[in-house]
Amino acid sequence: MTSVDRQHLLLAPGTLCNRLLWSAQIEALSPDADISVPDHTRHNSLSDIAKDILANAPPRFSIAGLSMGGFIIFELWRQAPERIQRIALLNTNARPADPGFEFSICEQLLEQARTEGVAAVAETLIPHFLSPPRQNDEAMRQIVFAMAEATGVENFHNQMQACLKRPDSRPDLPRVSAPTLIISGLEDPLTPPEQHEEMAELLPNASFEIIDDCGHLSTIEQPDAVNALLQDWLRGNAD
Repeated sequence: MTSVDRQHLLLAPGTLCNRLLWSAQIEALSPDADISVPDHTRHNSLSDIAKDILANAPPRFSIAGLSMGGFIIFELWRQAPERIQRIALLNTNARPADPGFEFSICEQLLEQARTEGVAAVAETLIPHFLSPPRQNDEAMRQIVFAMAEATGVENFHNQMQACLKRPDSRPDLPRVSAPTLIISGLEDPLTPPEQHEEMAELLPNASFEIIDDCGHLSTIEQPDAVNALLQDWLRGNAD
């Protein structure tokens, strides 16, 4: 185990998620870093979300992001690449929103949130968030519902709008010099492994790991595996 200077680590959650998404990682990584979870709910564009994060972040930091958190990382890199030490991309992709399928699905989810509430949206998303063996795991389901309720309808709308307006980040990836860890869940239906492999091929300083028996919310489903990978990445062993 190598010793490193203590650094600051940001953990960017996904859509309909908050600090609970990273509970296991905060506990495991706190000995190595000062950790904060930025708010990604107040704005409806990635540009404004990133500006807000940069205004409150230290001069240099490492950052891990899951799903929407990955979109935020790409925007942070576009705005301030010199401030980012390390990047970890979990269960995400660098592609723009599909103008057909993704827009249609998001419109349905937003309508469901307005008419039935975010708990109903969480129930709809359980099969997309968790791998089949865990979709009836009550403890994991309650985490998903708790995060959804804390997010609320208005903030969920902001997140959806920001995600739908995201640019194609693939042309930016060859210029990302920061050491980058990519983590994929083998059973992730939202961002399957091939989308992570695509990023790994474009990033010049990337390592790519697939976690078996894992869906979209890898930090919750396979915390020990994710923690081990992030510890190596944070300490510089994954370069």
